[in-house]
Amino acid sequence: MSPAPGRRSTRTIPTPVGPARAYLHRPGPGIPVRGSLILGHGAGGTGPSADLRALTTLTAQGWLVALVDQPWRVAGRRVAGPPVQLDAAWRDVWRALVGSANRARAAALPGPHIAGGRSAGARVVARTSEELVPDGLLLLSFPLQPPPRASGEARPSRGPELEHMVADLVRRAVPTLLVQGARDPFGDPAQLADALGGPTQLITVGSARGTHSFSGNADDVRRQVGAWLGEHF
Repeated sequence: MSPAPGRRSTRTIPTPVGPARAYLHRPGPGIPVRGSLILGHGAGGTGPSADLRALTTLTAQGWLVALVDQPWRVAGRRVAGPPVQLDAAWRDVWRALVGSANRARAAALPGPHIAGGRSAGARVVARTSEELVPDGLLLLSFPLQPPPRASGEARPSRGPELEHMVADLVRRAVPTLLVQGARDPFGDPAQLADALGGPTQLITVGSARGTHSFSGNADDVRRQVGAWLGEHF
């Protein structure tokens, strides 16, 4: 799916682990800006996944959509760095785009500011949400339970990352949407809802057709995200 017509620009952002890059998709002329959706990618590949590309069409609804490339991808590597590096880069990207006490607010993207990511990018958002205090969270294909190792040994669940995130979200009343593939081998929507401790008024778990990559059903994701943004922001 092609991005909706509008202004596009690129911003390179220095981080402790190398430069990151944000591709900014802005609403077209005459469309009032409602806020900014800042999205991180998964742990592989060289470009935006189908669901992230689909979300750039939310510019038609007034959302500025920033697709962020982590430094490892900007450097041309094909595999993500360790979580500590991903989190460090995301913190600097977020502060550069949103503004902070140490950065000029004049250059900040318009709020409210929604932090989002898919797969490994969703984990980054979950781990850093308490520190960065976004106005909303969007997690796509959260990799709750990795498949077993080749030896058959089970890998640890990422449930604790969600538990820490939820405690902060409930305290601050932050609207949150998680969209999971109905057949995601890393955890289906029911398993994800169970890991969250059950649904709440502010935390929604949506189901999209397909697996971890949504198997070509990116429009399912776009419709759910658009409806959620309209309801809460």
